[in-house]
Amino acid sequence: MDALGRLEKRLQRPPGSDAMELVGTIADNLQAAILSARRLRGHKVHPDTLHFWQELLECTRGTARRSALAPSDEVYRLIAELQSELTAREQASVT
Repeated sequence: MDALGRLEKRLQRPPGSDAMELVGTIADNLQAAILSARRLRGHKVHPDTLHFWQELLECTRGTARRSALAPSDEVYRLIAELQSELTAREQASVT
């Protein structure tokens, strides 16, 4: 199993755990969140959605750090993209 496969396996929620459970690959989940965030720019987003995006970032960051993924891996690029979208959203809501 490659490093990304191991990373995805670690993100699955064991019974009784509060860990995040993803359906599909990590990259797919990050890409979907990025596309949604872009599509919803300038619009209100349900707090649960924002919480999910933040949890997705935290979970994938932590797991990626503990995995054998190289910093140049696509997952790190997607994490940075989603963070950028969320930061832009926060800055837009302040101004």
